[in-house]
Amino acid sequence: LEELVGEKRAPGKAVTDTDRQAVTALAGLAAQPDLSLSTAIDQFYSLTRDRRRLKSTDQIRRWKAPRLKAVNNLIKLVGDKRVADLTRADALALRAFWVDRVTDEGYTPNSANKDIGHLAQLVGTLNDALELGLPSIFEKLRLNDGKRNRRAAFTIQQVKGLLAPGALDGLNEEARGIVHVMVETGMRPIEICWLDADHIHLKHEVPHVRVRPQEHELKTPYSERDIPLVGISLEALKKAPAGFPKYRDKSATLSATVNKYLVEHKLLPTEKHSLYSIRHTFKDRLVAADIQDRLQDELMGHKSPRPVYGEGPSLKQKQDWLIKISIT
Repeated sequence: LEELVGEKRAPGKAVTDTDRQAVTALAGLAAQPDLSLSTAIDQFYSLTRDRRRLKSTDQIRRWKAPRLKAVNNLIKLVGDKRVADLTRADALALRAFWVDRVTDEGYTPNSANKDIGHLAQLVGTLNDALELGLPSIFEKLRLNDGKRNRRAAFTIQQVKGLLAPGALDGLNEEARGIVHVMVETGMRPIEICWLDADHIHLKHEVPHVRVRPQEHELKTPYSERDIPLVGISLEALKKAPAGFPKYRDKSATLSATVNKYLVEHKLLPTEKHSLYSIRHTFKDRLVAADIQDRLQDELMGHKSPRPVYGEGPSLKQKQDWLIKISIT
């Protein structure tokens, strides 16, 4: 038993359930078909007891915590799947999730790489010990430092490809609607997920949405803004005047769902592209139209580098520009 679990035992110490689980796992007798992500973490802990044999109780706690967090992040994105059913698309969805957090939420590439690395280690350990026959789905997913992490934008034609008849038919209606709202507003996915009837104004002279903090905190104070609705974004919210309740407070699930779909249907030009690339394309369209910087910042929800005076552009002025750059 000592050889299997990698731990010295005091004379007469009883065999515990954890010991039995470790021996079972190491012997390759674990119930492979039922090995879900939530149960895999305990199997992984049992299989790696030798790596912790010289650690203190607190060191063990700190060793386990980030690995459990990584597993929970993946479960949040793809559900509590069987380990044997994990795919490269799942891994790419995880990478897209982290690139979005790094580029827009202040996380570091190091945090992302640790998370991805912990999952690669967990799946690899289980794969070897239990002979699951899984491919190396987490290979070459590391994020680079600095500007190389910047999310790529789509071209106009690539966005139109996403909107082509049938392209997004496999997405559920609410996820597809959120994509459509992004196209002509450039809103962050989380901002669209939180929209409700009180913040969607379709009967106003200038149909628009109001981005305001609700039960969540906005990314920055400058994120608070009013955005006119035109084209496919207006049509999407006419179909969903109360917003998208399936994804309220579940923007990570939304991003994972859409990114996985885009990967599986080969709708992303490169691994640097994701759902969030639609927002970057919107910014590129504003720049290409030679729209003044202040209006760009107000539409994007960015801080202006210059002092801000007066009330700023009206809804009608914003609407006029959005109609000019509309692609739908």
